[in-house]
Amino acid sequence: MTFRLAFPVLWMSAIGLVTLESLTPWGATKAAADEIRPGCGTACQSAGQYGAPGGANKKLAVTIDSSGTVTPGPDGYVPVTVTCNLQVQCTGAMLLELNGWSNPGDSMSWVTGRSDLPVNAGATQTIGVHVPAAAIDYVRSNGPTPMHVIADTGSMSNLNFDLIQTLTRAELTMAAPG
Repeated sequence: MTFRLAFPVLWMSAIGLVTLESLTPWGATKAAADEIRPGCGTACQSAGQYGAPGGANKKLAVTIDSSGTVTPGPDGYVPVTVTCNLQVQCTGAMLLELNGWSNPGDSMSWVTGRSDLPVNAGATQTIGVHVPAAAIDYVRSNGPTPMHVIADTGSMSNLNFDLIQTLTRAELTMAAPG
Protein backbone atom coordinates (compact mmCIF):
# COMPACT_ATOMS: atom_id res chain seq x y z
CA MET A 1 0.00 0.00 0.00
CA THR A 2 2.86 2.38 0.78
CA PHE A 3 4.38 1.80 -2.64
CA ARG A 4 1.07 2.69 -4.35
CA LEU A 5 1.04 6.07 -2.58
CA ALA A 6 4.75 6.82 -2.80
CA PHE A 7 5.20 6.05 -6.49
CA PRO A 8 2.76 8.70 -7.82
CA VAL A 9 4.28 11.31 -5.48
CA LEU A 10 7.81 10.49 -6.64
CA TRP A 11 6.72 10.45 -10.28
CA MET A 12 5.02 13.86 -10.03
CA SER A 13 8.06 15.28 -8.21
CA ALA A 14 10.37 14.08 -10.98
CA ILE A 15 8.12 15.58 -13.67
CA GLY A 16 7.96 18.85 -11.73
CA LEU A 17 11.75 19.08 -11.44
CA VAL A 18 12.27 18.38 -15.14
CA THR A 19 9.66 21.02 -16.03
CA LEU A 20 11.23 23.56 -13.67
CA GLU A 21 14.68 22.90 -15.12
CA SER A 22 13.42 23.48 -18.66
CA LEU A 23 11.92 26.83 -17.65
CA THR A 24 15.06 28.07 -15.89
CA PRO A 25 17.41 29.92 -18.26
CA TRP A 26 21.08 28.95 -18.25
CA GLY A 27 22.02 32.63 -17.85
CA ALA A 28 19.97 33.14 -14.70
CA THR A 29 20.72 36.22 -12.62
CA LYS A 30 23.97 35.86 -10.75
CA ALA A 31 24.25 36.37 -7.03
CA ALA A 32 26.31 39.30 -5.77
CA ALA A 33 29.20 36.94 -5.02
CA ASP A 34 29.46 36.03 -8.72
CA GLU A 35 31.86 38.67 -10.00
CA ILE A 36 31.40 40.11 -13.47
CA ARG A 37 34.17 41.82 -15.41
CA PRO A 38 32.51 44.14 -17.92
CA GLY A 39 35.67 45.93 -19.10
CA CYS A 40 35.81 49.64 -19.89
CA GLY A 41 33.59 51.02 -22.66
CA THR A 42 32.72 54.55 -23.73
CA ALA A 43 31.15 55.80 -20.46
CA CYS A 44 33.99 54.29 -18.46
CA GLN A 45 36.72 55.81 -20.65
CA SER A 46 35.27 59.32 -20.41
CA ALA A 47 34.55 59.21 -16.67
CA GLY A 48 36.67 61.03 -14.15
CA GLN A 49 36.22 64.79 -14.47
CA TYR A 50 34.26 65.18 -11.27
CA GLY A 51 32.83 68.09 -9.40
CA ALA A 52 31.07 67.80 -6.07
CA PRO A 53 28.65 64.86 -5.73
CA GLY A 54 25.99 67.30 -4.44
CA GLY A 55 22.47 66.79 -3.18
CA ALA A 56 22.38 65.58 0.40
CA ASN A 57 18.64 64.83 0.13
CA LYS A 58 18.79 63.00 -3.18
CA LYS A 59 18.29 59.26 -3.64
CA LEU A 60 21.53 57.44 -4.47
CA ALA A 61 21.38 55.73 -7.85
CA VAL A 62 23.97 53.21 -6.65
CA THR A 63 25.10 52.14 -3.19
CA ILE A 64 28.63 50.79 -2.75
CA ASP A 65 28.16 47.80 -0.45
CA SER A 66 31.81 46.77 -0.12
CA SER A 67 33.49 47.90 3.07
CA GLY A 68 36.75 47.36 4.89
CA THR A 69 39.55 45.64 3.02
CA VAL A 70 39.38 44.28 -0.52
CA THR A 71 42.03 42.11 -2.15
CA PRO A 72 42.61 41.79 -5.88
CA GLY A 73 42.58 38.31 -7.33
CA PRO A 74 45.80 36.86 -8.74
CA ASP A 75 44.87 38.32 -12.14
CA GLY A 76 44.58 41.88 -10.77
CA TYR A 77 40.80 42.33 -10.48
CA VAL A 78 39.50 44.10 -7.36
CA PRO A 79 35.97 42.98 -6.36
CA VAL A 80 33.58 45.84 -5.54
CA THR A 81 29.94 45.06 -4.68
CA VAL A 82 27.27 47.63 -5.54
CA THR A 83 23.46 47.82 -5.46
CA CYS A 84 21.30 49.62 -8.04
CA ASN A 85 18.63 51.56 -6.13
CA LEU A 86 16.60 52.46 -9.22
CA GLN A 87 13.70 50.85 -11.06
CA VAL A 88 15.77 50.85 -14.25
CA GLN A 89 19.19 49.32 -14.91
CA CYS A 90 22.06 51.36 -13.48
CA THR A 91 24.82 52.02 -15.99
CA GLY A 92 27.94 54.12 -15.87
CA ALA A 93 31.48 53.71 -14.61
CA MET A 94 33.37 52.68 -11.50
CA LEU A 95 36.75 54.25 -10.72
CA LEU A 96 39.34 53.26 -8.13
CA GLU A 97 41.92 55.65 -6.66
CA LEU A 98 44.74 54.14 -4.60
CA ASN A 99 46.17 56.71 -2.17
CA GLY A 100 49.80 57.59 -2.87
CA TRP A 101 50.08 55.86 -6.26
CA SER A 102 50.00 57.55 -9.66
CA ASN A 103 49.01 55.59 -12.75
CA PRO A 104 51.27 56.36 -15.72
CA GLY A 105 48.97 54.30 -17.97
CA ASP A 106 45.84 56.48 -17.55
CA SER A 107 45.13 59.96 -18.89
CA MET A 108 44.24 60.90 -15.29
CA SER A 109 47.06 59.68 -13.08
CA TRP A 110 44.82 59.49 -10.00
CA VAL A 111 42.75 56.69 -11.58
CA THR A 112 44.13 53.32 -10.50
CA GLY A 113 41.46 51.21 -12.22
CA ARG A 114 38.21 51.68 -14.12
CA SER A 115 35.30 49.56 -15.25
CA ASP A 116 31.86 49.83 -16.75
CA LEU A 117 29.05 49.69 -14.18
CA PRO A 118 26.13 47.52 -15.36
CA VAL A 119 23.74 46.55 -12.54
CA ASN A 120 20.14 45.46 -13.07
CA ALA A 121 17.35 47.45 -11.44
CA GLY A 122 17.13 46.68 -7.72
CA ALA A 123 19.96 44.13 -7.95
CA THR A 124 23.28 43.73 -6.17
CA GLN A 125 26.33 42.86 -8.25
CA THR A 126 30.05 42.37 -7.64
CA ILE A 127 32.13 44.02 -10.35
CA GLY A 128 35.78 43.15 -10.94
CA VAL A 129 37.82 46.30 -11.61
CA HIS A 130 41.25 45.64 -13.12
CA VAL A 131 44.24 47.40 -11.55
CA PRO A 132 47.77 47.41 -12.99
CA ALA A 133 50.44 45.11 -11.58
CA ALA A 134 52.40 48.21 -10.52
CA ALA A 135 49.53 49.22 -8.19
CA ILE A 136 49.58 45.78 -6.57
CA ASP A 137 53.38 46.03 -6.22
CA TYR A 138 52.88 49.40 -4.50
CA VAL A 139 50.51 47.79 -1.98
CA ARG A 140 52.94 44.90 -1.44
CA SER A 141 55.70 47.40 -0.63
CA ASN A 142 53.60 49.77 1.50
CA GLY A 143 51.09 47.44 3.14
CA PRO A 144 47.30 47.77 3.00
CA THR A 145 46.54 51.13 1.40
CA PRO A 146 43.42 53.36 1.52
CA MET A 147 41.49 53.45 -1.75
CA HIS A 148 38.62 55.67 -2.93
CA VAL A 149 35.86 54.06 -4.98
CA ILE A 150 33.61 56.21 -7.16
CA ALA A 151 30.46 54.89 -8.83
CA ASP A 152 29.29 57.30 -11.54
CA THR A 153 25.87 56.88 -13.15
CA GLY A 154 25.81 60.42 -14.57
CA SER A 155 25.82 59.15 -18.15
CA MET A 156 22.30 57.71 -17.72
CA SER A 157 20.02 59.91 -19.81
CA ASN A 158 16.77 58.64 -18.24
CA LEU A 159 17.32 60.11 -14.74
CA ASN A 160 15.80 63.12 -13.03
CA PHE A 161 19.03 64.71 -11.81
CA ASP A 162 17.07 66.92 -9.39
CA LEU A 163 16.05 63.78 -7.46
CA ILE A 164 18.85 61.27 -8.10
CA GLN A 165 22.47 61.56 -6.95
CA THR A 166 24.68 60.03 -9.63
CA LEU A 167 28.05 60.05 -7.85
CA THR A 168 28.62 57.68 -4.96
CA ARG A 169 31.90 57.43 -3.04
CA ALA A 170 33.27 54.89 -0.60
CA GLU A 171 36.55 54.48 1.22
CA LEU A 172 38.06 50.99 1.20
CA THR A 173 41.49 49.53 1.88
CA MET A 174 43.32 47.50 -0.73
CA ALA A 175 45.51 44.63 0.46
CA ALA A 176 47.98 42.71 -1.69
CA PRO A 177 46.94 39.25 -2.84
CA GLY A 178 48.56 36.32 -1.03
